[in-house]
Amino acid sequence: MAKRVNPITVVSSNFLALYTVELMINNLFSLSYSFTATDVADKVVFKCEYLTFGRRVLLNAARKPILLFQKKLLSFQHRWTVFKGNSLNSKDIIFITKGSPMIYPESLDVIMGNDKNQNFSHFKVKGDLFGESCTIHARDGNIIAKMHKKLTLGNEKYALTVYPNVDQAFVVTLVLIMRLMREIDMYERLKARDDEGRRRDR
Repeated sequence: MAKRVNPITVVSSNFLALYTVELMINNLFSLSYSFTATDVADKVVFKCEYLTFGRRVLLNAARKPILLFQKKLLSFQHRWTVFKGNSLNSKDIIFITKGSPMIYPESLDVIMGNDKNQNFSHFKVKGDLFGESCTIHARDGNIIAKMHKKLTLGNEKYALTVYPNVDQAFVVTLVLIMRLMREIDMYERLKARDDEGRRRDR
């Protein structure tokens, strides 16, 4: 288990804890791409809701917007941009994620919004081929959080472990982007195939 002395704050220090936090992400795979993250007492900590034009908002338990994120259209690097609150202003960019130009990239580079040159990755998300587990690494290589699929009946659930002094809102957003990246790409490719099939049948 990774123990951190220096806090990792990306979104807000309000989302830090001095102990390891266990969260359960529910309904992560759905047509609306909405989800809740609950704690060990089954209380809602975060909610994510779909807005419009591919935008999604992360809310706290009181439904106050924490951040907004969206996928860049026509991006071969699976690029997502994350903004403060519900802003879309470039000055409010918190961080950007970029993946390799693969159909289903197994890793994401995380670049802070104040890095104008975007020369290097500040964090990295490493997942498996099927997107059912991942680890999040700081720049020094230490693991700061990990996620794996939970075997349950009904809805898919994912167990998320966030180590001490690590921004939980930041970690939850990265996990969500990693999953959405895979599910949205799969949906878009199936839709394109169906559209092509209908054109041929005309």
